[in-house]
Amino acid sequence: FDVDAPGAEDAAVKGKGVLTSRRFDEVGLSEKSLLALRDLKFEFMTEVQARVVPHAMAGRDVLAAARTGSGKTLAFVLPVLELISASHWKSRNGTAAVIISPTRELALQIHGVTRDLCKYHGITSGLLIGGANRRMEAEKLAKGCAVVIATPGRLLDHLQN
Repeated sequence: FDVDAPGAEDAAVKGKGVLTSRRFDEVGLSEKSLLALRDLKFEFMTEVQARVVPHAMAGRDVLAAARTGSGKTLAFVLPVLELISASHWKSRNGTAAVIISPTRELALQIHGVTRDLCKYHGITSGLLIGGANRRMEAEKLAKGCAVVIATPGRLLDHLQN
């Protein structure tokens, strides 16, 4: 779905952004995720979050499009972390999710959101991007990362070497 398309559900404006009246605590998130969201001062979902999170949490495939700044990153990262946490992931299990980003800048943004949301889950994340210290990235991977955020070239570099 495209939340910007004509006929998309109306959203109430709360504060500076366009938010729905749907709250994060209404969609069955774990207390750990809710604590992280409270730390980030997120109470209400954006339109894309309200429409994506419940379906993604149910394990359904989702394809969504929305404007920059609409909350897409949180909309896909939050369900990933919830599913990993529910599976009782441990570092010895290896990597549970790989998020491939087309650019370093977007990878950094995704990693920041992921790190903030992982705070109470005990889930680790790693960032693999060109220009960073490859050896340090490899050491982090060897210790175990539940979620790896990577640019394609750097991910391929680690897989081949």
